Amino acid sequence: MKTKLKRKSDFSILEKVNCLLGEASSFSVDYRQQVLTSLAFFRNKNIFEDLDEPFRLEETLEGLARLYFKDDENTAIVAWDVSNEYYEPLWFCHELTSRLKEVSGFPEVVLIIPNFKQCICPSNCYWTKNTQYRYDVAVQGIESLCLHWKTENTKMNLIIV
Repeated sequence: MKTKLKRKSDFSILEKVNCLLGEASSFSVDYRQQVLTSLAFFRNKNIFEDLDEPFRLEETLEGLARLYFKDDENTAIVAWDVSNEYYEPLWFCHELTSRLKEVSGFPEVVLIIPNFKQCICPSNCYWTKNTQYRYDVAVQGIESLCLHWKTENTKMNLIIV
């Protein structure tokens, strides 16, 4: 069975995260551009459509982050695609806490949350001022929860796309 990308925006998410990871790491702009060129090649050649296994955005984002943070023993990378979820603050806080428990104790943590705007405002709804307020409050809640779980010696990179 051949697979299709879940959303056409998956590559744009990969491109955005690539730029943000490049800024968070110490790699040069040339390295970021090489990775971006590779992503464009895969997008143009429809490589992912010929796979027998389904495309998993979370695994692909974790692999992309591994290109920038190569120290496997000291770096924990977690990608959490929330595009198919409905944002409920208590549920979201519980899920985020369980993911932060997994990475506690690592000196460096990379937490990537793609499609968060889609979680706040599904595609069949309009983005309003109230939605923007809910989004801002949710991002502040994510940041404060991450700071609560972060230890003094932990470097945490939080990417919300």
